[in-house]
Amino acid sequence: MQLLNNLFNVFRTLFDEGGWVLYPIFGVSVLALYVGFSKLVYLRKLSELSKIINKVEIQNIKSVRTGFAPFDTFIDTIKRSRNMSPLSIEYAFGEFLAAVVPDLEHGFSTMATCVSAAPLLGLLGTISGMNRMFSVITDVGIGNPGLMAGGISIALESALTGLAVAVLSMFFHNYLFNKKNYCLTKLIKTGEQIVKIAAINSI
Repeated sequence: MQLLNNLFNVFRTLFDEGGWVLYPIFGVSVLALYVGFSKLVYLRKLSELSKIINKVEIQNIKSVRTGFAPFDTFIDTIKRSRNMSPLSIEYAFGEFLAAVVPDLEHGFSTMATCVSAAPLLGLLGTISGMNRMFSVITDVGIGNPGLMAGGISIALESALTGLAVAVLSMFFHNYLFNKKNYCLTKLIKTGEQIVKIAAINSI
């Protein structure tokens, strides 16, 4: 409980000293985390799908039920492959990819926007802090360092926070993007093998 209180006090001090710009920066960071972890859960589901498929020989893939609706629909289609042409089987695989790829791509543009927005908001805070400092100089001169420090604090903390959020979000985005490409490549290779086996069996 004491740890939570200390953490709350740290954040309250940070927001008090950093100015109003820290609130939208915090909102951007929460959005990036939400989208990123949602994407991570989906990619792990695809990784589990690949593991299930790899444990089963391709020739016996028709008996697999993964719980992943697009893939199970594809498997149900090739179960009827003896009455289907190879072209129809390829079309079914294309429908499977058409269902999966949009979900794979979803969210990356939002994360990229967060990466771009965070440092710009930090820059806005810097300008706001410098404007406040110059207003103090205009009103009371340079004889009161305490009042000037408030503007400097806003300028520095908002810029630092914006850059920190942008850098961390960028690393998270790139990790997820590479994992997405890996999962998609693995699915395509496995799917092509399944299509070939199903096409041979349908002849």
